[in-house]
Amino acid sequence: MNCGISTRLPSNNAPEILDLTGNTAITATGLHSLKQYFQSPSCALETLTLYRIDIGDEGAYALADALGQNKSLKSLRFGERGITTKGMKAFLKLLCDSSSPNNIYLSNHTLREISVVRYTQASSEVHKSILDWLKVNEDYDAWNLTAKAKILHFFPNLDMVPLFQWNLKFLPLVKSWFENTTSSNEAFAASIRNRELSAVYQFVRGLPVLVVSDFRHYRARRKMRRKKRSVA
Repeated sequence: MNCGISTRLPSNNAPEILDLTGNTAITATGLHSLKQYFQSPSCALETLTLYRIDIGDEGAYALADALGQNKSLKSLRFGERGITTKGMKAFLKLLCDSSSPNNIYLSNHTLREISVVRYTQASSEVHKSILDWLKVNEDYDAWNLTAKAKILHFFPNLDMVPLFQWNLKFLPLVKSWFENTTSSNEAFAASIRNRELSAVYQFVRGLPVLVVSDFRHYRARRKMRRKKRSVA
């Protein structure tokens, strides 16, 4: 690694705490170079401290990108030097990229603290949203459950049609998917139960579609066989 970072990394292959405070040689390029380290399955880092470093928006983009699929870091500590709302949006996207269910799944579900965002300083909607998703990460305390909760928040009516090709084989998995997703928020927990019922209903409603589809395929095959016989 370069740009002032390699000289400060501990010799331990799997440190839990990394303090790079005051290393003013660190640049956005250097932060981006941590991506491979953060996304390694062996990464056990839980706290990263970057105080007294002028990160700026470019550094925020690089750091957020590097932490994309990290599953160990819980606390990210740095100052607000040079970081505007645009830079903070990178951390919001890091916590929950709501553009698609898949992108939500690939978001970060382990971070619980971003020190630059304080409850007393949460004056912007971006700051407030970041705090909300950090709280979700903390409440669920399990990567897969947190991912499912975020997906259900933005995509409450999941499309079950692609699973119809498996008939009812996927129904137990779908029910389990919902049942394992709980929430300390009573309103959201009730919403999850309603969505579970909706998903089951889609499966049941889809059964006639399967029957009709199978019948049409059957008639098409019979018609094709008759044509072959007539030609012969």
